[in-house]
Amino acid sequence: MSTHEHEKKDLISTPVAILLGSLIIALGLFAGLMFSDRRSSNTGNTQDKWANAVKAVDINKKKFDQCLASGKYAAKVTNDLQSGQGAGVSGTPSSFVIAPNGTQYRIAGAQPVDVVKALIEKALRGEPSTDAQVTLPPITEQDYILGDKNATITIVEYSDLECPFCVRFHATQEAIMEEYAGQVRWVHRHFPLDFHKNAKEYAYAAECAGEIGGNDAFWNMIDYIFKNQPLS
Repeated sequence: MSTHEHEKKDLISTPVAILLGSLIIALGLFAGLMFSDRRSSNTGNTQDKWANAVKAVDINKKKFDQCLASGKYAAKVTNDLQSGQGAGVSGTPSSFVIAPNGTQYRIAGAQPVDVVKALIEKALRGEPSTDAQVTLPPITEQDYILGDKNATITIVEYSDLECPFCVRFHATQEAIMEEYAGQVRWVHRHFPLDFHKNAKEYAYAAECAGEIGGNDAFWNMIDYIFKNQPLS
Protein backbone atom coordinates (compact mmCIF):
# COMPACT_ATOMS: atom_id res chain seq x y z
CA MET A 1 0.00 0.00 0.00
CA SER A 2 1.37 3.45 -0.91
CA THR A 3 2.21 6.15 1.60
CA HIS A 4 -0.65 8.21 0.19
CA GLU A 5 -3.12 5.41 0.83
CA HIS A 6 -1.88 5.03 4.42
CA GLU A 7 -2.34 8.75 5.03
CA LYS A 8 -5.85 8.65 3.54
CA LYS A 9 -6.82 5.70 5.77
CA ASP A 10 -5.49 7.48 8.85
CA LEU A 11 -7.50 10.60 7.98
CA ILE A 12 -10.67 8.50 7.84
CA SER A 13 -10.04 6.37 10.96
CA THR A 14 -8.98 9.18 13.28
CA PRO A 15 -12.33 11.09 13.22
CA VAL A 16 -14.21 7.81 13.63
CA ALA A 17 -12.14 6.92 16.67
CA ILE A 18 -12.67 10.34 18.15
CA LEU A 19 -16.42 10.09 17.57
CA LEU A 20 -16.63 6.62 19.12
CA GLY A 21 -14.59 7.73 22.09
CA SER A 22 -16.84 10.73 22.61
CA LEU A 23 -19.93 8.56 22.46
CA ILE A 24 -18.50 6.14 25.04
CA ILE A 25 -17.63 9.01 27.38
CA ALA A 26 -21.07 10.56 26.92
CA LEU A 27 -22.81 7.27 27.63
CA GLY A 28 -20.72 6.80 30.74
CA LEU A 29 -21.56 10.26 32.02
CA PHE A 30 -25.25 9.74 31.29
CA ALA A 31 -25.30 6.40 33.15
CA GLY A 32 -23.49 7.99 36.07
CA LEU A 33 -25.98 10.83 36.27
CA MET A 34 -28.92 8.43 36.11
CA PHE A 35 -27.49 6.31 38.92
CA SER A 36 -26.75 9.41 40.99
CA ASP A 37 -30.27 10.77 40.49
CA ARG A 38 -31.80 7.42 41.39
CA ARG A 39 -29.64 7.09 44.49
CA SER A 40 -30.44 10.66 45.54
CA SER A 41 -34.13 10.05 44.95
CA ASN A 42 -34.12 6.86 47.02
CA THR A 43 -32.19 8.55 49.82
CA GLY A 44 -34.59 11.45 49.77
CA ASN A 45 -37.59 9.14 49.98
CA THR A 46 -36.07 7.38 52.98
CA GLN A 47 -35.29 10.64 54.74
CA ASP A 48 -38.65 12.22 53.97
CA LYS A 49 -40.84 9.17 54.52
CA TRP A 50 -42.13 10.61 57.78
CA ALA A 51 -42.00 14.30 56.86
CA ASN A 52 -45.72 14.69 56.16
CA ALA A 53 -46.70 12.59 59.16
CA VAL A 54 -44.54 14.61 61.53
CA LYS A 55 -45.91 17.82 60.07
CA ALA A 56 -49.50 16.62 60.44
CA VAL A 57 -48.94 15.53 64.03
CA ASP A 58 -47.03 18.76 64.75
CA ILE A 59 -43.96 17.35 66.47
CA ASN A 60 -40.25 18.11 66.10
CA LYS A 61 -38.83 16.30 63.06
CA LYS A 62 -35.25 16.12 64.33
CA LYS A 63 -36.31 14.64 67.67
CA PHE A 64 -38.61 12.21 65.88
CA ASP A 65 -35.88 11.04 63.50
CA GLN A 66 -33.46 10.52 66.38
CA CYS A 67 -36.04 8.58 68.37
CA LEU A 68 -37.02 6.39 65.43
CA ALA A 69 -33.39 5.65 64.54
CA SER A 70 -32.57 4.66 68.13
CA GLY A 71 -34.94 1.67 68.18
CA LYS A 72 -35.60 2.48 71.83
CA TYR A 73 -39.20 1.22 71.73
CA ALA A 74 -38.47 -2.25 70.38
CA ALA A 75 -38.75 -3.77 73.86
CA LYS A 76 -42.09 -2.09 74.59
CA VAL A 77 -43.58 -3.23 71.29
CA THR A 78 -42.32 -6.77 71.95
CA ASN A 79 -43.84 -6.72 75.44
CA ASP A 80 -47.20 -5.69 73.98
CA LEU A 81 -46.97 -8.49 71.44
CA GLN A 82 -46.15 -11.07 74.09
CA SER A 83 -48.94 -9.92 76.39
CA GLY A 84 -51.37 -10.30 73.49
CA GLN A 85 -50.09 -13.78 72.74
CA GLY A 86 -50.52 -14.65 76.40
CA ALA A 87 -54.16 -13.53 76.13
CA GLY A 88 -54.72 -15.77 73.12
CA VAL A 89 -54.38 -13.10 70.43
CA SER A 90 -53.21 -14.57 67.13
CA GLY A 91 -54.45 -12.02 64.58
CA THR A 92 -55.40 -8.38 64.37
CA PRO A 93 -57.40 -6.50 65.30
CA SER A 94 -58.22 -8.34 68.50
CA SER A 95 -59.94 -6.40 71.26
CA PHE A 96 -61.49 -6.75 74.69
CA VAL A 97 -64.39 -4.77 76.12
CA ILE A 98 -63.91 -4.63 79.89
CA ALA A 99 -66.85 -3.84 82.18
CA PRO A 100 -66.50 -1.87 85.44
CA ASN A 101 -66.54 -5.20 87.35
CA GLY A 102 -63.69 -6.54 85.18
CA THR A 103 -65.76 -8.89 83.00
CA GLN A 104 -64.33 -9.19 79.49
CA TYR A 105 -66.19 -9.40 76.20
CA ARG A 106 -64.09 -10.39 73.20
CA ILE A 107 -64.19 -8.50 69.87
CA ALA A 108 -62.81 -10.91 67.29
CA GLY A 109 -61.54 -9.13 64.20
CA ALA A 110 -62.74 -5.96 62.51
CA GLN A 111 -66.33 -6.09 63.72
CA PRO A 112 -68.82 -3.41 62.63
CA VAL A 113 -70.04 -0.67 64.94
CA ASP A 114 -73.30 -2.45 65.87
CA VAL A 115 -71.47 -5.52 67.15
CA VAL A 116 -69.15 -3.44 69.32
CA LYS A 117 -72.07 -1.36 70.61
CA ALA A 118 -73.92 -4.51 71.65
CA LEU A 119 -70.93 -5.66 73.70
CA ILE A 120 -70.55 -2.24 75.31
CA GLU A 121 -74.22 -2.28 76.31
CA LYS A 122 -73.76 -5.72 77.87
CA ALA A 123 -70.80 -4.38 79.82
CA LEU A 124 -72.78 -1.35 80.97
CA ARG A 125 -75.57 -3.62 82.19
CA GLY A 126 -73.12 -5.96 83.88
CA GLU A 127 -74.30 -9.03 81.97
CA PRO A 128 -72.21 -12.20 82.15
CA SER A 129 -69.84 -13.02 79.31
CA THR A 130 -69.57 -16.27 77.40
CA ASP A 131 -65.98 -15.45 76.39
CA ALA A 132 -62.92 -16.88 78.08
CA GLN A 133 -61.59 -14.50 80.71
CA VAL A 134 -57.88 -13.86 80.18
CA THR A 135 -55.11 -12.01 81.96
CA LEU A 136 -54.36 -8.62 80.45
CA PRO A 137 -51.67 -6.24 81.69
CA PRO A 138 -53.27 -3.57 83.90
CA ILE A 139 -53.82 -0.08 82.54
CA THR A 140 -51.07 2.24 83.82
CA GLU A 141 -49.83 5.79 83.32
CA GLN A 142 -47.57 4.41 80.60
CA ASP A 143 -50.56 3.54 78.41
CA TYR A 144 -51.91 5.91 75.79
CA ILE A 145 -55.64 6.29 76.30
CA LEU A 146 -58.14 7.66 73.82
CA GLY A 147 -61.13 9.23 75.56
CA ASP A 148 -61.83 9.96 79.20
CA LYS A 149 -59.22 8.25 81.38
CA ASN A 150 -61.86 7.77 84.06
CA ALA A 151 -64.45 6.18 81.76
CA THR A 152 -66.18 3.11 83.19
CA ILE A 153 -65.80 0.94 80.07
CA THR A 154 -62.34 0.07 78.75
CA ILE A 155 -61.54 -1.33 75.32
CA VAL A 156 -58.07 -2.80 74.93
CA GLU A 157 -57.16 -3.29 71.29
CA TYR A 158 -54.21 -5.30 69.99
CA SER A 159 -53.47 -3.81 66.61
CA ASP A 160 -51.02 -3.98 63.70
CA LEU A 161 -50.69 -0.54 62.13
CA GLU A 162 -50.12 -2.03 58.67
CA CYS A 163 -53.04 -4.46 58.90
CA PRO A 164 -55.84 -3.63 56.42
CA PHE A 165 -58.45 -5.04 58.81
CA CYS A 166 -57.12 -2.76 61.55
CA VAL A 167 -57.49 0.16 59.14
CA ARG A 168 -61.15 -0.81 58.71
CA PHE A 169 -61.65 -1.21 62.46
CA HIS A 170 -60.19 2.26 63.00
CA ALA A 171 -63.39 3.70 61.53
CA THR A 172 -65.37 1.63 64.04
CA GLN A 173 -63.23 3.03 66.82
CA GLU A 174 -63.95 6.59 65.71
CA ALA A 175 -67.69 5.97 65.64
CA ILE A 176 -67.69 4.31 69.07
CA MET A 177 -65.66 7.05 70.69
CA GLU A 178 -68.02 9.68 69.33
CA GLU A 179 -71.19 7.90 70.45
CA TYR A 180 -69.89 6.83 73.87
CA ALA A 181 -67.91 9.97 74.70
CA GLY A 182 -67.13 9.99 78.42
CA GLN A 183 -68.23 6.37 78.86
CA VAL A 184 -65.51 4.49 76.97
CA ARG A 185 -61.74 4.72 77.04
CA TRP A 186 -59.71 3.00 74.33
CA VAL A 187 -56.24 1.56 74.97
CA HIS A 188 -53.86 0.67 72.15
CA ARG A 189 -51.47 -2.28 72.38
CA HIS A 190 -49.05 -3.13 69.59
CA PHE A 191 -49.28 -6.49 67.84
CA PRO A 192 -47.10 -6.24 64.68
CA LEU A 193 -47.44 -9.31 62.49
CA ASP A 194 -44.28 -10.80 60.97
CA PHE A 195 -45.52 -10.66 57.39
CA HIS A 196 -46.17 -6.90 57.53
CA LYS A 197 -42.72 -5.44 56.87
CA ASN A 198 -43.58 -1.92 58.06
CA ALA A 199 -45.64 -2.82 61.12
CA LYS A 200 -42.85 -2.54 63.68
CA GLU A 201 -41.58 0.74 62.25
CA TYR A 202 -45.12 2.14 62.35
CA ALA A 203 -45.42 1.07 66.00
CA TYR A 204 -42.09 2.71 66.87
CA ALA A 205 -43.23 5.87 65.08
CA ALA A 206 -46.39 6.06 67.18
CA GLU A 207 -44.36 5.61 70.37
CA CYS A 208 -41.88 8.28 69.33
CA ALA A 209 -44.71 10.67 68.55
CA GLY A 210 -46.12 10.01 72.00
CA GLU A 211 -42.76 10.60 73.64
CA ILE A 212 -42.34 13.95 71.92
CA GLY A 213 -45.90 15.25 71.79
CA GLY A 214 -47.79 13.31 74.46
CA ASN A 215 -51.04 11.36 74.35
CA ASP A 216 -52.67 13.39 71.57
CA ALA A 217 -49.61 13.07 69.32
CA PHE A 218 -49.58 9.30 69.80
CA TRP A 219 -53.19 8.95 68.69
CA ASN A 220 -52.80 11.48 65.91
CA MET A 221 -49.86 9.52 64.53
CA ILE A 222 -51.88 6.30 64.58
CA ASP A 223 -54.71 8.10 62.81
CA TYR A 224 -52.30 9.44 60.18
CA ILE A 225 -50.69 6.04 59.59
CA PHE A 226 -54.03 4.29 59.18
CA LYS A 227 -55.37 6.89 56.76
CA ASN A 228 -52.26 7.39 54.61
CA GLN A 229 -50.91 3.94 53.82
CA PRO A 230 -48.59 3.02 52.32
CA LEU A 231 -46.18 5.63 53.64
CA SER A 232 -43.33 6.20 51.18
